[in-house]
This record gives sequence, C-alpha cells and structure tokens, in this order.
Amino acid sequence: MSRAGNCPAIASYNAVDPPRWVQARAERQKRLTELNSLRLRAVISEAALRREVGESSVVAEQLDQVMRWCELPNVIVQVLPYSAGAHASPSGSFALLSFDNNEAVGFLDTPLGGHTVDDPNDVEALKYVGDELRSTALPAPASLELIRSIREAHTAQT
Repeated sequence: MSRAGNCPAIASYNAVDPPRWVQARAERQKRLTELNSLRLRAVISEAALRREVGESSVVAEQLDQVMRWCELPNVIVQVLPYSAGAHASPSGSFALLSFDNNEAVGFLDTPLGGHTVDDPNDVEALKYVGDELRSTALPAPASLELIRSIREAHTAQT
C-alpha cells in the first residue's frame, strides 16, 4: 500500500530490482480503482503507520492515501494496534490472492524478492494466519479513526 514517494526508500532495502518493484506496486494499486476493481482486505500494523519513511510530506501523503482507500467499497483496511501485543505474523507481511475458481495462492515479500506459495497446506496455513490477524485487528471504522489520529499527530509534529 506504499505511495510512489516512499516506494524507492522501501525498495532499496527490500527488492532485488527496485525500479521493477516500485512499478509492480503502482500497477497493483491502480487495479483498486479500475472499473472491474480488485477487492482488497488489508491488515496493517500500527507500527507501519507510525514509521517515518521518507520526508514528512511523503509520510503525510501515504497516510492520506490509506485513508482514501478506506473509503473505497472494495477495500477493507484494519489496523493491528500496539495494544494487540504479540500476533500471528511476527515475521512480516504476506498476501493471499483468491480467484473466482476458489483457488488461492500466497505471496511472501522478502528481502530476496517475492516468493509464491502454492502448496495447498501452506496456503491454508496463511489463510489461518490471516483470519487470526483480522480477528485481532481493530474493526474497519475504528482503524480509520486510528489512521486519522496518526495523521493528525504527524501534522502536529511537523
């Protein structure tokens, strides 16, 4: 869910081919607002929202963009608050892609690049972790309010 302004900073640490990584993220994000848009359900850690990546204006733009996505009918954003403590995915982020034929694959974004997970048992394990994260995270409306408060606190600091 990174914006263009902070993608290069993130990609420099996380991608084998940073320009390609930045472009791929931008292309995926466009799919959220197209006519036949993708559905997205994201759980974002509060720490990720509070982390300063890039200049102050870039951080503000990122938070504003997440809030705009929260308003889309095809997007559900939940925040995993600090108060949740330990959670089901301490090793980092992953994505689950579900298809119309009820099949799914996982995707792990690592410092060595992306890795597809297609073994059915591993996909089921990722589904379980996703369910656990969603049940621990704040509901979408409370998540939006927390994101707004983080944005306001960021503005007050600058």
